[in-house]
Amino acid sequence: MSGEGRYRKGRAASLLLVLAGGADTYHDCCLIGTMRAMENAARERRANFALVVYPEAGHGFNLRTGLRPADAEDAWRRANEMVRTHFAAPGS
Repeated sequence: MSGEGRYRKGRAASLLLVLAGGADTYHDCCLIGTMRAMENAARERRANFALVVYPEAGHGFNLRTGLRPADAEDAWRRANEMVRTHFAAPGS
């Protein structure tokens, strides 16, 4: 079953960064169609949502098992930037 039907208006997180491999088919858990459905639900809700797609990357592209160095570096940079921007301690 495609995950697209599971992401309906009102169910998207209010702050979410999704780093997706465009070629990810691992157990059908992270299909790009599912990620696009999440993006659409977030857009309808006007949620703070960012989807970054690495077109040639598969599942675990930023981990040792599926490492794609350039994609992994970009993904970790974006994740760290989001944490610094939204979760930094006051005065830091």
